[in-house]
Amino acid sequence: MRLSRLLISFLIVVLLILVEWRFLEPWGVPLQLPLAAILALSLLIDARSVVLLSLSSFFLLNWRPGVTPEFAAYLAVPLFLSLFQRFFPLRSTLNAALVGCAGVLLWYLAANPSGVFAFPSRIGLEAILCSVVAALVFRFFRWAEQPSLSRR
Repeated sequence: MRLSRLLISFLIVVLLILVEWRFLEPWGVPLQLPLAAILALSLLIDARSVVLLSLSSFFLLNWRPGVTPEFAAYLAVPLFLSLFQRFFPLRSTLNAALVGCAGVLLWYLAANPSGVFAFPSRIGLEAILCSVVAALVFRFFRWAEQPSLSRR
């Protein structure tokens, strides 16, 4: 993978981490925006980069010693998707939105199963919002990769 693609991916994830820290967490809205971005980017980048993005974003968001279920799910869900898309290419905006929604739901299910069943409407709304973010990240990354008319 080219370094520029990894750098753009990393900057997108860091930007969403900052948005989450600055704007959403003070209001009590804990969306999983970096996870949604990593899920969307896992359709376009290789597995090593997915692991690197997952590790860096998780350590920036929540550093705790030891392996927690959240940490394992944060690594496993995007990595599974990255390996899955190798066999079934899923490279469209609709697929990115579906993957973002399903990935966030799987993350909540793995991290806190009782919380999913206690607040299903809140988790569903978060999954839908994260699917929108995943679709936007996917389209932005695809747009950034396309050569412009002036460069031809």
